[in-house]
Amino acid sequence: MNDILFGNNKAIIKKITSRELSADKKRNFFIVSAILLTAFMLTSVFSIGMSYYDTIAMREKRMQGSLSQMAFAHPRDDQLGKIYALDYIDVVGIGASVAATNDIPGVPECPISYVDQTQWEKMFCPT
Repeated sequence: MNDILFGNNKAIIKKITSRELSADKKRNFFIVSAILLTAFMLTSVFSIGMSYYDTIAMREKRMQGSLSQMAFAHPRDDQLGKIYALDYIDVVGIGASVAATNDIPGVPECPISYVDQTQWEKMFCPT
């Protein structure tokens, strides 16, 4: 039915299509370039944002001086036993403030602390 109404137009349609595609190479180049540039920019923005977030989180940990999330002042032995027994606690380290000194030039007061091996290796060293 189409051949009766429109005749055999396949050759002409193919010729017009090839002319349009070859004439629009410059436009197609800019469209593809714009899509690639947009994808690159979105990727860059998200990767910079995630890197910034990680940097801020590490800076906060370094300002605190430790990766620890919680601290108890003067825990008893039974409290420490209960903390060690908790399954959702990854690492338990022990530290104590020993003294403070004013003998270091240029530093108003320097605290001196004791930490056990676990506290040092798992919480202080990563920061």
